[in-house]
Amino acid sequence: MKLISVRFFWHRILLITGLNMILGWSYAQSILPVENNKIVFYEVNSTDSIPKELLHQNAYNWLVAQKFNSIVDSLTADGHKLTAISEYPVYATGYLTKRQNGSVSYTIQIEVKENKYRYRLTDFVFHYYHENRNYQVVPTGKVKPLEDAKASGWQKTWESNKKATYVLVNNLVAGLKKAMIYNPVQEKVAKGPIKEW
Repeated sequence: MKLISVRFFWHRILLITGLNMILGWSYAQSILPVENNKIVFYEVNSTDSIPKELLHQNAYNWLVAQKFNSIVDSLTADGHKLTAISEYPVYATGYLTKRQNGSVSYTIQIEVKENKYRYRLTDFVFHYYHENRNYQVVPTGKVKPLEDAKASGWQKTWESNKKATYVLVNNLVAGLKKAMIYNPVQEKVAKGPIKEW
């Protein structure tokens, strides 16, 4: 009798664990927007009465302030296109501490037209890190696209990296939206001297 109840107990534990792993994996997959088997964050926004020159300047200043690498500015038929590359660290958590297990690089494109702009974040690639003999965390040279669903041996950390990407991109987008609506002419009018008390 005890043998049957112990087996039943372990089968329930394995079933619950398996379901949690499947649900956790599908949650991390579902929070990252995938388009044509590629993670893509994309949105078109309109701005009222902000000319494309000011939108271009705001986008460029924001990229510089965020310390993006390799900012490429190009003209399009009716506006500007800014392309930049950046990288952020991702961490594996241990019992007491967390350590960097890699970094994720990505590309951002910002296109501006008269009274509107769009952004596109894509090309998310994980770069493996390891500790060298001096206990410094350094890149190994191996890479893995963030779109890959499986990471054998460290699936939990892989899902954590995807969640960190989602949070980082949402924070970046919020900052970009705030920077793009900056209009110094309107601020001067609002902050101008008041003649009446």
